[in-house]
Formats: sequence, C-alpha cells, structure tokens
Amino acid sequence: MTDPQPNTEPNPDRFDRLSHQANTQSDPDAMHALWDAAFELGHWVIPGRAEPTPEGDAFAPLIADIDGEPFAAAFTDRPRAERFLTEQGETADILELPLIGAIELLADLALAGAATGVIFNDGTAPFLARIADLPELLANHAPGY
Repeated sequence: MTDPQPNTEPNPDRFDRLSHQANTQSDPDAMHALWDAAFELGHWVIPGRAEPTPEGDAFAPLIADIDGEPFAAAFTDRPRAERFLTEQGETADILELPLIGAIELLADLALAGAATGVIFNDGTAPFLARIADLPELLANHAPGY
C-alpha cells in the first residue's frame, strides 16, 4: 500500500500542546486531536540500531521500559529524536519511515515479543499506545489509508 501525501509538517509546539492537554486533562477530545495529528504526519521517526540476525542485519528500535513493559521509541520529528538521543547520551540511527512502514515495523516487533507499545516524544511531550491498537487508531484517525 502506498502512503498518501502527508497533510501537515511536524509542528513541535502543536504536539506539545495536544499531548499536555490529553495527558493532564484526561480529555477524550484532546486525545482524539493528538492522534489525528500523529496520523496526519507522512512519516514517524524511529531511532534504533542495526542488529545482526541469521537473515542479515535488522533495524531494532530503541526500547523503553514503561511500567515494566517494553515500548518502542518513536518521535513526531527528527530534531526531537536527535535531542532525545543527545540528552540520554545515546547513539542510534534515525529512520523516518512512511506511516504504514512504521506501523508494520512496530507490528513485527510485537509479533517477536520485543515491544508491546510505542511511546512518542519521550522526554518532552510523551504519548503512547499499545501496538495492537495501532490498526484501530489508523482506521479512526486516518481512514484514507
């Protein structure tokens, strides 16, 4: 499936505001607007490293422990990902994957048992979802895909 052209460019201030509203007010409308914005992006930014496998090197996203569960790190824009890596003292490759490609990568992680969720914008304005919920979120927030 080909990703449609993105509707918006990443706007860090917009994501900070929406995430703050969704996280502090437990407001379903704010959460809906936040996921609308995330799915309007043409790509998601995922930091990680190449890891050897029997089939060759595979990209392995960085994993964060959230309440004892593994969550893959993702960002709404590259500068935010770079800033996070610098602040954490991490080095990693940064992939900017088309929306569907990012969801497929995350689904593969879940199938392998490497991650149960994805956390966006960790360190600044985080929001998260279970990987198993991404297809439903996609259907609700980006019905053109």
